Amino acid sequence: MSHSRPRFQRLIRQAAREPLPPIDVAGRVVESIQRRIAPRDAVWPSWGAAGLAVAAAAGVLAIASLQGMLTEDPMVDWLRSLVMVMQ
Repeated sequence: MSHSRPRFQRLIRQAAREPLPPIDVAGRVVESIQRRIAPRDAVWPSWGAAGLAVAAAAGVLAIASLQGMLTEDPMVDWLRSLVMVMQ
């Protein structure tokens, strides 16, 4: 065993008895978060994009209803031969 090994073990025991210093990083965390927060005005472009998406979906729904797509059953053509056999 080397001469430094018992000394190292003694330092470990001594360090284990010492209390941990308090660590307060809340101030630095709050500052870093505040630097990354976008201003409130940057939210409106996303609302505009959402509004355009809703308008496009409403347009597709209106066109589908004019074509009769919402009232017809899309499975009728696929199951027509099976329905004829079952009757």
